[in-house]
Amino acid sequence: MQLSYLCTSIVMRGRRSHWDIFVVLVQQPVVCLDQKLLCTLLAVSTSVRELILDSCKGQALISFKALDLKHVRRFCLWLQSHGQLVTELAWQWMPDVDTTIDTLQAAEATIAAALQTAASKQPLHIQSYSCNPGTGALQLAVLKHLPSSTVTRVDIRLPGAWVRSWPLNKKFKCTWQGILKGADTGLAGLTKLRDLKLQTNTSSSLNKFAQQMTSLTALTSLSITGDDVSVQVLKHLPSSVVVLDTPISEDITADSASSKSRSSAHLTISHLTALTKLTIYGTYTIGPKDKLPPHTVDLQLSCWGATVQPLLSLRKLERLELKSSCMLQSAELKQLSG
Repeated sequence: MQLSYLCTSIVMRGRRSHWDIFVVLVQQPVVCLDQKLLCTLLAVSTSVRELILDSCKGQALISFKALDLKHVRRFCLWLQSHGQLVTELAWQWMPDVDTTIDTLQAAEATIAAALQTAASKQPLHIQSYSCNPGTGALQLAVLKHLPSSTVTRVDIRLPGAWVRSWPLNKKFKCTWQGILKGADTGLAGLTKLRDLKLQTNTSSSLNKFAQQMTSLTALTSLSITGDDVSVQVLKHLPSSVVVLDTPISEDITADSASSKSRSSAHLTISHLTALTKLTIYGTYTIGPKDKLPPHTVDLQLSCWGATVQPLLSLRKLERLELKSSCMLQSAELKQLSG
C-alpha cells in the first residue's frame, strides 16, 4: 500500500487511534517530495497542518507553473504561510502562456514580497531556487529575500527582450519600494552559494550579476549560456570557482567615429586558482597574451585562434578538446606534449 494512500486514509477517516502511526508516516521524506500529497494534508485540519509545519521544515520540493498574475498571487498566499517547509523553489510561466514584461515583473515582485513575509514569520530553509523566465532587476530582488545562510544553488533564465528591464519605472519602484530596497546586492548576499546557472541574451543584465560575483566566495560551479560574455566580466569571478562553462567575446568599444572596434582587453582568468574544468566558446580569438587558470585539468576550447601559447602554462592539463574554430597546427600541438 502506498504511503500517500496510508496518510490520506488515516486522516480522512478520522482514525485518532492511528494518530501515532500518522505522526511517523508524515515524517517520511516522500510526504514532502509529493507536492500534491503535502498540500492535501495541509488542508485537512489545524492539527495536521501544525504537525507538518513542525516536522517537515526545509524538506518540501515546490514547483509552481504560473498561468497568470492571479495564479501567482494565490500561490504567494500559500508561500507566505508555508515558506518554512520549502527546500527547493522552482517557478516558471507555462510554455504556452503569453505575458508582458509588466506582468512578469509584477509576478516576480509578488514572489519576493511573499518570501519577505514568510521570513518574518519563520526562518526559511530554501537551498535551491530557479526561475524561467525572469527579468534581471526583479530576480535580484527575489534573491535578496532568499535565506543567505542556506541557499546553495540558483538557476535563472533571462531570455529575449525581457532582460531589457532596467531602469524600472518610477511608479513600479514606488509600489514595490519595500522589496526593492537593497535589491542591487541581492546576489552578493548569497555567501553560501555553490552552483550558479545564468542564461541571458544581453550583457547589461549579466554585468549587473557579475559585479556581485566577487562576494560569492563559496561558489564552485558557474555556467553561463546565451550571448557571448565580455572578458571583462570574467575578472569578477571569485577564485573559488572549480568548474566554469561560458561563452566569451571580444570587448566592443565605440571609437570617435561611432563605429565599433575591438578593444585591447585580454582573457585574464589566471586568478581562478581552484578551477580544474574549463569550457569556453564563442567569438573570442585566443591570443598569446591570454592567461588561463593554472591548475586546469580538463579544457574544452571552441574559440577562434591559432596559438597554443596560453596552454603551455597548464602543467596539470590531462584532457584537451578543440573545436574546428581553433586553428592550431600540428606543430603547435606538439608543444603541449613537450
